[in-house]
Amino acid sequence: DRNLIGITGIELQNIPREEVMAQLFLHMTFRDWQASLNKMNAMISLHNEEARQGQQLVPLFEKHEFITGLALMIGASCYSDQGVNLWTIGTNPDDVFENILPSADFDRFMKHYRFKHFRKFIVHIWEDESGKETN
Repeated sequence: DRNLIGITGIELQNIPREEVMAQLFLHMTFRDWQASLNKMNAMISLHNEEARQGQQLVPLFEKHEFITGLALMIGASCYSDQGVNLWTIGTNPDDVFENILPSADFDRFMKHYRFKHFRKFIVHIWEDESGKETN
């Protein structure tokens, strides 16, 4: 059937033009990206419950932070540099070398410590919990 060729389940013509690529990416990557965000936040909540007295708690991620974290992972592939160098943490302007590419300066989008939280907990969205109760 010709109607079933291509991507289904998304009405691209009803999405604002500036959001089409992002919505298409989310639709193709996740069955339900908001459920994935909820799963990640559930793991953060569990982590926070098990945190020792005085240990800093990890804030839950908002929708825009989740999408920004994914975008930074994709954007990092455009730079041939170590990940930590994509942020300008404690960078002395005198130590910066001229480069063909401008500095990524990912701080504009998400703080490095927050991206570390994202990186630590994003892996849990792909965990299969179906065999969790079996031995």
